[in-house]
Amino acid sequence: MTGAPPIDADRFTAEVAQALAALPGLTVAPLRTLALKVDLDGRPGTLDLERAFQVLRRDPSQKDAMIARLVGGLPEARQAGSVDPDRVMPLLRSLEDLARLLQGRSAAGRTPARPFVDSLVLTLVHDGQDSLRVLSRADLDRLARTDDQLWALAQANLARLPFTRAGEGPIQQVLAGGSFDATLLWHPGLLAGLDPAAGVRAAIPCRGVLLLCERPDRAALAELRALSAEVAASRPHPLQAAPLVYGATGWRTDSAGRRRDTAGSRRDTAG
Repeated sequence: MTGAPPIDADRFTAEVAQALAALPGLTVAPLRTLALKVDLDGRPGTLDLERAFQVLRRDPSQKDAMIARLVGGLPEARQAGSVDPDRVMPLLRSLEDLARLLQGRSAAGRTPARPFVDSLVLTLVHDGQDSLRVLSRADLDRLARTDDQLWALAQANLARLPFTRAGEGPIQQVLAGGSFDATLLWHPGLLAGLDPAAGVRAAIPCRGVLLLCERPDRAALAELRALSAEVAASRPHPLQAAPLVYGATGWRTDSAGRRRDTAGSRRDTAG
């Protein structure tokens, strides 16, 4: 216990924005909770505050020091334009979230995206100490690699990220520290341990939650869908509440489960 009051995500986002707005040559605008659009001397970018917020949830007394680090580090990083290849990471987003990121950006300022499943895409970010920085095409061009090489680099960096599993029942939560939990669906180590013939289901209701069901009987699937819907309604950075199923060609939407949910909705309406 630190004695400091709990941290509110919207208030923290606003306080960081206010502090950044005082920097010369930098304009800042809200993108959503825990995300800001920043433009330093005509160079647009996005600042993701989720990692910093998770630190402050554990120790709210660090708030002032955290804001000072964010404010002090952003101009240096943006001006230098440096990209550490070892910190290039993939991040799952919804198409809706991606559209907000791309709004108003030039071709050089846009971030590359790779289709994943349905309305989900992988994007590339720079994994900093306290925050994630969305990488633009101009940033990545400095690495002098092809797109295929960039995605291979990102997946190799993701493969070095350790993860754990929590839960004793048919549904487990796979954990890697928050921001990249859902992106673990692309983690080679996780995929290597899954049987593509077993009908394994996963749910990624938001960026920070990955639920895995390796014994998908009817009761377990019902529990997975209910838990995913509950999390999606209460957590930031929503992705997809409908479960995915793993097969020989990778992940795909659980179309059978979606049909059952649709039929259930029709029965509820009729009743």
